[in-house]
Amino acid sequence: MAMTASDLYRRDVLVERLKKVWGKLSKDEQSALETVVNSMVQNHPDEVVYRPLSEALLVERIDRSLEHVSQGQQQPSEEMEAELIAEFNL
Repeated sequence: MAMTASDLYRRDVLVERLKKVWGKLSKDEQSALETVVNSMVQNHPDEVVYRPLSEALLVERIDRSLEHVSQGQQQPSEEMEAELIAEFNL
């Protein structure tokens, strides 16, 4: 999944917030977050590193996304962000 500039900004904001509270988290909370992040990295290695896409691949991904939207398979990023913030008490 390619990230937009807006996605990158939200990610950076969340990372900065996490950095501020990291020392206040219990060892169990830190371990849980590390486990989740490591699992995501291992399960989605192609999605972790941002790399430029060819025009054909970019158009293909946009078309696939539009198809998902037309099928009602979307969630506003703000809702997803709010869910993550609530789940991790950020």
